[in-house]
Amino acid sequence: MTHATLGAPATSAHEQRPLRVGLASFGMVSRVFHAPLVRAADGFELAAIVSSDAGKVRAAHPDVRHLPDVDALLGDPDIDVVVVTTPNDTHVPLTLAAVEAGKHVVVEKPVGLDHAEALRLADAANDAAERGLVVTAFHNRRWDGDFLSVQDALADGRPGRPVTLHSHFDRFRPEPRDRWRENGGPGSGLWLDLGPHLVDQARVLFGAPEWVQADIATIRDGARANDYADVTLAFPGGVRAILHATTLAAATPPRLVLHGTGGSLVVEGLDPQEAQLGSGIVPTDRGYGLAEGAQSAVLLTDGTTPTTIPRRAGEYPQFYARLHAAITRGEAPPVSMRDAAEVMRIIEAAIRSAETGARVPLRRTSRPDEPGRSRE
Repeated sequence: MTHATLGAPATSAHEQRPLRVGLASFGMVSRVFHAPLVRAADGFELAAIVSSDAGKVRAAHPDVRHLPDVDALLGDPDIDVVVVTTPNDTHVPLTLAAVEAGKHVVVEKPVGLDHAEALRLADAANDAAERGLVVTAFHNRRWDGDFLSVQDALADGRPGRPVTLHSHFDRFRPEPRDRWRENGGPGSGLWLDLGPHLVDQARVLFGAPEWVQADIATIRDGARANDYADVTLAFPGGVRAILHATTLAAATPPRLVLHGTGGSLVVEGLDPQEAQLGSGIVPTDRGYGLAEGAQSAVLLTDGTTPTTIPRRAGEYPQFYARLHAAITRGEAPPVSMRDAAEVMRIIEAAIRSAETGARVPLRRTSRPDEPGRSRE
């Protein structure tokens, strides 16, 4: 869906007052990402939070209304935007219900449990656009500073023709936790948690992959859901993206390594924004989004002469800025639901590859929408 298919932009009343946002739950994703990002964004007001623990909401945001359940949120005429941050197996029904209630929607990744569910939401988003409603997926890692640095280097041609991308999202969490993400139920597992980010970034860089081969496993003692993934995507022109995520990596490799015909680009360390937001640093604070120390620069080497270039600051606030433009001015949403559905198609194909041990071909699709970067 392009912005040309969007319905009429928001009314002048929305242009005169902030868009009122309601969070459908108050777990980690809402607390760390959405609440501080909404509060820092121009043109938005964090108006309501759904939680079974009213005290937790009041302690964190005493000026925000607590609501006991999602039905109360969807039935509130003052809420303009609903952010779906509930467990993965509820994303589709809650997003559809929010659209039916006349709300704009931000839905967390994965947008559904499989490609079919994601396509259902993409179709619903297209229909909603005709009514002037915006539905978008929170693929926030498009605005990681490490990823933006690689985008810039590719645009400048610094590594030459890209050949191989190594993308790691590795952590050391040896003890499984008792939570829905790890309980082995629908929507659980590391691949559905981090895979959408890794796949989405690769698609934005290189377009539609031609095939996928995957090894997805459960490696920790006592784990009930997959906690390891090593996935190769092949793109036109011979480009390979090797995507890796694990919970058992006490010594972590670089976050991103891009090898090209002109040299290699090395980016160390995860983007700092999640850690900053979790510690109370907000986007308006000095130093927000900036990596520190050795991670503040990107290494570029041709094998003989290493050079460093500044690492881009992370820009998560761009998501809500683009959402506001989509709602009030009819511009393209920050992430299209068609893109989110294509990500789920690849996620599903990788699972099939891991189950069969075979390379799975992927049909040719369009290049992903990418707000803010010209393709001319």
